[in-house]
Amino acid sequence: MAAIVASIAPSMKAAGFRKRRHTFNRRVGDDGFVQMLNFQMGAFDPPGTVEIPGLRPNLYGRFTVNLGVFVPAIQRGGLAERDWYSDYHCQVRKRIGELLDEQADVWWRLDHPDTEADVAATIRDHGLPWLARFENYVGLLDLWGSGGGAAVGLNYPAAPLDIADVLLHLGRKSDAEAVLRDYVGKEHVVGHADVVRTYLLDRGFGDLIDAGG
Repeated sequence: MAAIVASIAPSMKAAGFRKRRHTFNRRVGDDGFVQMLNFQMGAFDPPGTVEIPGLRPNLYGRFTVNLGVFVPAIQRGGLAERDWYSDYHCQVRKRIGELLDEQADVWWRLDHPDTEADVAATIRDHGLPWLARFENYVGLLDLWGSGGGAAVGLNYPAAPLDIADVLLHLGRKSDAEAVLRDYVGKEHVVGHADVVRTYLLDRGFGDLIDAGG
C-alpha cells in the first residue's frame, strides 16, 4: 500500500493536498471546507472464513479509495473542526467506485501490474473532479438541489436536517424551514421521530413538530 500511496503523492501535492500516511487533506475556499482522500486496505479475514461473492468477498490484499469533505456548519453529529481529517471526520462521503459508470464498490489488487496506473487515472478523472465541486456552501447546496443526498454524498435519511443547518448558518431561515417542513411531513420510525422533535425544538422550529399530522 505504501508504494501505491507514494506514487500518487506528487500529483496530490501539486493539486494542493497535504499527506499523512494513507490520507490526503486540502483546505479550500473561504467557508472552511476540507477535502479528504483516503486509501483503505481490505480487512484480513481469519482462517476458516468463507468467501461469498457479492455478499462477503475476500478483500485481503486489495484496497479502495474513500472521498470526503468536512463541512463546518454540519455539526449535528458532533464533528468539530480539527487540524487533520480522516474519512470518519467527514460528513460528505463517497467511495470512488460510486463515481464510475458501473457505480460499483471497486477494490484494486495490490499485486496487479496495472493497479498503480489505473488508480491514478481514476483519482485524476473521477475523484478529484468530484471533490472540486465542494469548495463552499453554494456548491454544496447546488448539488443538493439538483440531486439530493446521493449527489452530495450525504447518504443517510436525516440529511435534510444537516442541509437545514447549512441554510441556517447562511441566514436563510425561510429556506431551512421549507426543507424541514417537507422532511417532517414524511413518516419516521419512533426513535428517529424523537431525534427530529429534539432537533426542531433546539433550533426554534417547535411549531413544525405536528406538521406531519
